[in-house]
Amino acid sequence: MSLAGIAGSSFLVPWTDYAGGDFEVRAKTHVKLRAQVAGFLRNVYYDEGQQVSRSCEIARLAIPDLANRIARKEAERCEAAAKLKLLCAGPRVEEIAQQQCQVDAAQA
Repeated sequence: MSLAGIAGSSFLVPWTDYAGGDFEVRAKTHVKLRAQVAGFLRNVYYDEGQQVSRSCEIARLAIPDLANRIARKEAERCEAAAKLKLLCAGPRVEEIAQQQCQVDAAQA
C-alpha cells in the first residue's frame, strides 16, 4: 500500500480523541451588558453562564439620586412650559411702550 492509500484510509477509520486535564467550556456567543445610567447593582437574577430569554430583567440597579434627577427634569419642563405660554400670549402693552421709548431715545 502506498503512503497516499494509508492517509486516505485513515479518514474511514473512526478515531476517538479524549481531552486530558482541566478544561473550560465556553459559550459560542458572548454578550456584554451595559447600563444607560450610572448606579449600583441591587439584585442580580441570573448566574454567569445561565441561559436568559429575550427581554428578561437580568439585574436591578439602585440609582441614589434618581428622585432628585426626576424632580429637576420636572422643574425644567414646567419652566419651559411657562416660557412657551408667555411667548404664545405675546408682549404686554407696557413692554411695547417701553421698547418704543428706547427706540425713540436711540434715534434722538
